Amino acid sequence: MMIEKINPRVKAIKAYVAGATKDEVARRHDLDPAQIIKLASNENPFGPSPKAVEAIRKYAAQVNLYPEDHPRELITSISEYICVSDSKIIMGGNGADEVMDTMIKLLIMPGDEVVIHTPTFPYYELLTTLYGGRTIKVAMPDNFSFPIDSLVESIGEKTRLVIICSPNNPTGTVISESGLRRILATGVIVMLDEAYVEFADRSYTGLVSEYENLVVLRTFSKAFGLAGLRVGYGVASEEIIGQAMKIKPPHNVNLLAQKAASAALKDLDYLHSTVEKTKRLREELFNEINSLSGAKAYRSQGNFLLVQLFEKDAGQVAYELEKKGIIVRSCTGFGLARHIRVTVGREEENQAFMKFFKDVLG
Repeated sequence: MMIEKINPRVKAIKAYVAGATKDEVARRHDLDPAQIIKLASNENPFGPSPKAVEAIRKYAAQVNLYPEDHPRELITSISEYICVSDSKIIMGGNGADEVMDTMIKLLIMPGDEVVIHTPTFPYYELLTTLYGGRTIKVAMPDNFSFPIDSLVESIGEKTRLVIICSPNNPTGTVISESGLRRILATGVIVMLDEAYVEFADRSYTGLVSEYENLVVLRTFSKAFGLAGLRVGYGVASEEIIGQAMKIKPPHNVNLLAQKAASAALKDLDYLHSTVEKTKRLREELFNEINSLSGAKAYRSQGNFLLVQLFEKDAGQVAYELEKKGIIVRSCTGFGLARHIRVTVGREEENQAFMKFFKDVLG
């Protein structure tokens, strides 16, 4: 049997289940895709900058040629945006996930330990297992704040990496600067996933200039509205970036992604406008959910809210909403059987969600 020839590490992995698309839900429930509201994958409902769309149109006819392997224009634009030297930046062709894969591949050897907080993005554990590492899980308290003492205490002789997601997916909570510095002070490499940081009060990306053991992941998928192009980047010391460049896939950022991301960085007014709208709508949605007797929303610095259900099962609620054309994320896969994650949508999308959410809660 062929299964016997498969890498046993792969067989041990629990597959990551991505959020359903509108087309998938439409087929499942015989719905019109145009009428479906997707609030499950933390995408930007306002779309990308018009300048990014214009760049895609401009370069679409040139996709017969390989793109620049180390896209100088884009890297220079990112450097100016985050105020970090371009020599500390590496591009990822499939969002920050690809940079994450490259970094874990670079750092983890069989038997090494990786410390993570839970609940968080399941892909960290998947990649750790794939490359032979062992995940050490540190539970967050009931308010989903970062358990700094426990994280530091979990670092041992075999610890190769600590992974922090801030703002955390799915909770939306953020780590404090003092807490992050305490972990960095141990000398262990820290990979900080800041996929949602444009929606937060501050970023810690600049600390890479102070700590050689800090690796930061960033993306254009969320606030910049380019999820469909899958482009992210990593920021770290020149030494780590130099080694990571050896093992990244060639030509890994496609031409349209390069040009659209570069154009988006030239339209920061649009970015700031959509971020501010999202923050305002996040606050409104937070208050509306917390006016209900059957649910509780947690404070978030992402473009989503974690919602606790007092009497209903998360999978059941997500399925009932899906049948009505509203896609949200059940957090069962995060180990939270009574929680859903709701992306902040446009005002009318949030209103439609609330209408049907009230019906489902009963």
